[in-house]
Amino acid sequence: MEQLRSLIQNLCNTDEEWSSIVQKYIKDHTEPQNKDVLKAFDDFMECVCEKYKICPADLENKLIEWLGEDAEWIFKLIKDTLYAYIELQEYRQLANKNEEKAKQLLKYIFDNAIIRYDPEFHLQYKKWRFNSPKQLLRIASIFRGLTEYYIERRYTTHAIKKDLLKETGISDTVCDYYIEIYEQNYTTMQLNYVVMQMREEREKDGCR
Repeated sequence: MEQLRSLIQNLCNTDEEWSSIVQKYIKDHTEPQNKDVLKAFDDFMECVCEKYKICPADLENKLIEWLGEDAEWIFKLIKDTLYAYIELQEYRQLANKNEEKAKQLLKYIFDNAIIRYDPEFHLQYKKWRFNSPKQLLRIASIFRGLTEYYIERRYTTHAIKKDLLKETGISDTVCDYYIEIYEQNYTTMQLNYVVMQMREEREKDGCR
């Protein structure tokens, strides 16, 4: 935690009002005069996000001890930043026990919730040893959201792998399998995305 303490001290040294400056930037994207504050905060966030993955409770206690009231909004920001990672906890547990089963689930999600859609796909949750359909829905929602993000930005496979490893914490092998399925179905998914965008535009026009 010494690294974290040092980064907090660096924030204070950069600007004593760093908390209000960063919160204002997050709220309305107003660029601060002292842009070094944002760089110092980015370094701090990178550190706390990695420590959250190891032990959230210890991190929260240290933030409360060192930052007082500021710990609350920062901890919320950490959880928002790591949303995909947190929501995929059950999937990582599955992959740690049985990597092949995790690959099969990923293929199932692509076939039934991303490339095509089965409204009842989540009812197969017991097959994947989940306790409720909500767990399967959450996992599918994360992978669907990430896939749409990559399609929209036309990410290369290198960029996808780098982001996927960071956002999800899944293994290198499972990440490679995701990319394999993604590449095999890229054209279809791209067309699906274009159709979806056109439908949304028509719906907007119909509401005017």
